[in-house]
Amino acid sequence: MHLFRQQFILSIICCAVITLCGCDLAALRGKATPGITLDEANKKFIRLCEQTLEMTPVLRKEQNTLWIYFPMEGPILDIIPSPLGPSKSNQPTRKAAIKYLDVVYDQRAFVIEFDIAGEKSYPIDYGYTSGFSKIYQRIQSKVIEATQQTYFEIEKVPGDVEYKHPLKKQTHRRLVKSYVKTDKAPEFLALVIADINKGIEVVSFLYLNDLKRVMSKLQSITPEEYRRRYVTELRGGTQIVDDKTGSHIKYRPLPLSEFIARQIKNRIDYQYKKSSFPPHNVAKLEILNQTYQTMQAYAFKEYDKIYVYDLATSLEMEVTPEELSKYAIEAPERKGQYFILEFNPEGIVK
Repeated sequence: MHLFRQQFILSIICCAVITLCGCDLAALRGKATPGITLDEANKKFIRLCEQTLEMTPVLRKEQNTLWIYFPMEGPILDIIPSPLGPSKSNQPTRKAAIKYLDVVYDQRAFVIEFDIAGEKSYPIDYGYTSGFSKIYQRIQSKVIEATQQTYFEIEKVPGDVEYKHPLKKQTHRRLVKSYVKTDKAPEFLALVIADINKGIEVVSFLYLNDLKRVMSKLQSITPEEYRRRYVTELRGGTQIVDDKTGSHIKYRPLPLSEFIARQIKNRIDYQYKKSSFPPHNVAKLEILNQTYQTMQAYAFKEYDKIYVYDLATSLEMEVTPEELSKYAIEAPERKGQYFILEFNPEGIVK
């Protein structure tokens, strides 16, 4: 009798906790199965791409990473005319420029090599620039739409709610998962869009949870922050020509540590080339600030050291995880600004 009473009290407590977390226990039992499995998501993704793009992507899952290959016979890059036409100025500008930057993760350490220096230049515009073609932009846009309708749905639970606070969100998710078993969604999407006529491709590594957050109603990631997190690269090679199956791709899982290394490099590059705010006038301090911001964004702790090498001066710097927070730079407050979400291939959100 005493055991029965304990079990009864425990069941009441569990029910109360679930209700407080915004999920009705009755909705999580029996009938509350996930709306879509990974296999169903893959099939639906292909079907949506065939309907909207008249193209069939090649899908291949490698542990935590889903590779998506789109071979196309149109151009990826295009020449875009400037609305103002050619212009130039004899007034020089001086700003810091990245001459070399590389970040790797090896034996629980991040190694950052850089050469960043101020340089004088004279503004000149030839009246045109290079950009992504309309067909490439259409594929990119439709892939994001299809992802939202498929892979976002894998771990969704009927009756569940979304929390903005990270700790509450993490606790809630862990609790719900203990009651409802779902297929595990890919951690990363590796999207490869290739021009198989010219042998050029764009590879984008998308952290699925980041994409969910920037596209959710709560929008816990701002568009500018998401642009910092969006890792993409343009590359070419003769092995891409006429490859309709993606046989030239070295399919593999993407470790979070490698993504973090790519992310650090991406953030530094963004800060010097695209950010609304100027970088710190001491390059190594800006590099460590961006490294700190990356670690905070992903709560990454699987490292013991950060080594920073200035190739121009041959100076080396060693920083531990405990010391890294000292190099955090608080971004200036934005006042009276708003964002409109618009999707494009250069970071997805304009």
